[in-house]
Amino acid sequence: MLIAMLLSPGKIDPLTQLYPGQSFVQVILVLLAVVCVPWMLCAKPYFEWKEMQKIQGQGYVGLDHHDGLRHSTDEALETEEEGNGRVAIEQMEEEHEEHDFGDVVVHQVIHTIEYCLGCISHTASYLRLWALSLAHAQLSEVLWSMTLEDFLSMPGITGIIALALVGSLWFAITVFILCIMEGLSAFLHALRLHWVEANSKHYQGEGYIEMPAITASAAAPTTPAALKGSVEGIDVASLFAADKASRLAAAKTLASAIQNHGPSGLAAIGFTEAAVKALGDKKSPAAREGAAEAVTALAEAGATKALEPIFVDSGLYDALIETFADKMPAVRNAAVEAVRRFAATMNPWANALLLPALLHQLKTAGKWQIKTGALVVLNQLVASAPLQTARLMPDIIPVLSEAIWDTKADVKKAARDSLTKACALISNKDIERFIPALINSLINPVEEVPNTIQLLSATTFVSEVDSATLSLMVPLLSRGINEKLTATKRKVAVIVDNMSKLVDSHVTVRPFLPKLLPGLIKIESSIGDPEARGVVGKAIATLRQVGQVPEGSDGTDLPPLKNAEASQMTSSLTSVYKKANALPPSPTDASIVYVSRLAANLVNAKNFDVAEWESLAPYLGFVAATPDPVTITRDWVVRSATEGDDDDDVPDDEEEGEDLCNCQFSLAYGAKILLNTATLRLKRGHRYGLCGKNGTGKSTLMRAIHNGQVEGFPSPDEVRTFYVEHDIDGSEADTSVLQFIISDKRIQADEAEVVETLASVDETCACPCHAL
Repeated sequence: MLIAMLLSPGKIDPLTQLYPGQSFVQVILVLLAVVCVPWMLCAKPYFEWKEMQKIQGQGYVGLDHHDGLRHSTDEALETEEEGNGRVAIEQMEEEHEEHDFGDVVVHQVIHTIEYCLGCISHTASYLRLWALSLAHAQLSEVLWSMTLEDFLSMPGITGIIALALVGSLWFAITVFILCIMEGLSAFLHALRLHWVEANSKHYQGEGYIEMPAITASAAAPTTPAALKGSVEGIDVASLFAADKASRLAAAKTLASAIQNHGPSGLAAIGFTEAAVKALGDKKSPAAREGAAEAVTALAEAGATKALEPIFVDSGLYDALIETFADKMPAVRNAAVEAVRRFAATMNPWANALLLPALLHQLKTAGKWQIKTGALVVLNQLVASAPLQTARLMPDIIPVLSEAIWDTKADVKKAARDSLTKACALISNKDIERFIPALINSLINPVEEVPNTIQLLSATTFVSEVDSATLSLMVPLLSRGINEKLTATKRKVAVIVDNMSKLVDSHVTVRPFLPKLLPGLIKIESSIGDPEARGVVGKAIATLRQVGQVPEGSDGTDLPPLKNAEASQMTSSLTSVYKKANALPPSPTDASIVYVSRLAANLVNAKNFDVAEWESLAPYLGFVAATPDPVTITRDWVVRSATEGDDDDDVPDDEEEGEDLCNCQFSLAYGAKILLNTATLRLKRGHRYGLCGKNGTGKSTLMRAIHNGQVEGFPSPDEVRTFYVEHDIDGSEADTSVLQFIISDKRIQADEAEVVETLASVDETCACPCHAL
């Protein structure tokens, strides 16, 4: 009947008609089934999208027991009783995650396909039951004809005995085969049909994942008794009150009172424990928002230093990151702003402590809101700690290179923006103009990699190559190594060779060796062009020399680099306190552990600037006011700079006078390295001569100074430089020096001034008869 209902709608065999008007009812049902397809495919996505836009615009929606659908503000929601509106709102928000219209359409297309397949599948299931009923009828007929039917006509006592025996057999077979086995089969088929239909038509499978009791108890609602603590009358529970004005006032009071107490004061009132519990309280948006606002208030009031030593280790940082994906927009925004403000006001040398968690979330987070929030904080680190973030570019670039391919459009857009901002930290003047092309090669590698390699192969590298520069260049070069064209591979080898010669330390190039050296070794053994093979071999030799890679190694099995550890810096600090005849602080104190981490970052960056180390003094002041923390940091930097330093010192210049320039730089001409990390020191009021053989780079150095390519040389605002080319041809051999200068349109002085100036240098030059 179901098949005929679809194949011949409106036509009913009088012999099989069940009730009057059956044909009309079947036509209506068929039309409803057909209309459902365009409705689910077109109309339903639009209405769902409009409903989500309405919900997202208002924050959230609550269901009241009496009023049905009701719109609420944050304040109204926070005052509702538990078990009434809050639970319903949490469920509604779980259903209405933020999606764009494309997501809604794709989701509904899947539902429509499932609906159509379900109609066919359910019809087939009904046919299976019909087939079972036919099989049962046929089996019953076979059993009857093969057993009782032949014995019912037998006469006499023999027929009676045979009928009794065969009848017993027929009864047993009927009960066990037809009633039990076939009946059970039909029951299971019917049960399966009902189960499949219930799942596809009605069952949604939503709800909460079951959690172990110990885990569930961690997110239990916070109570005032659990949150309450006091330092100078501060009540922690007021930070998470329902009234927003009260929360902000309490946060400001905490920020102003805690600045002098440091992390010990926050620990005394149990701030971090209370904030972590509040951020995990799923029933109170006010508590979650209040915890984030308290962190923001501490940062805005200048009390960040009190929170820094315990921000990461206490779990508060991780809890805030998880809150980036909170269902309430107000809470989500407050959490992102709290971490951003903290990053903006913390010690810039602490960015290495925040960055690993951000990069981990960008790689593994399942919720896209966490990724976009992490990118906001990363942008803040780029803005507030550019020098320190540039040193971490080898860790940042690979993660952002993956994030720009995220499936979520919002994440993809934010990642590309963050990649552009991070690459702006690269200070290498040789590749500054190529940064947009390098970024495009990451976004569109197939189309852009060969073109970008072509541009870079024609570039003269002069500036020192640091880790930030390599972090952007190496992804391009590693892709270029895998290109098919031999010419492209040769150009990659040339670029690697030229850039490696401008690296000042094996520490800089060591992290990138596993991405370059194995590929170059493979090319050298497989490439057919002898000239290209020689270029690749030269690049391999340079990499081995710069990276201190022994023969036979491809750079993947090198021992890890030795870096300063926090424990070493704690021991060094203890020695400084003892030398000052003071009692050393506890090495387990939160402030000491934190300041040792910052000092380790400074040592690993080889930054021994006294002003930078003096920024550590406030954290030491939280531990002990005497001896003077500033004096301790000055002694600490001296000790840290001299420990393990076996390098020969550069002798001091004995010349008197003010320094015009005192810098280190590198210089190259094409593929030839002229100067590598050379020191240039010039005094004001002195005259200098540049001596050297032909081809050693005298003219190249003067031209580089004139073009502003020597790092550390004063800018044109401080020192004007002129480079006079020796471009006089033979036709002007009889022209006098005076006439040659006067005829130059660039000289805006009159003849008297020119004569006076020439005479001050050499009287013969001012003579009109003195030829060039």
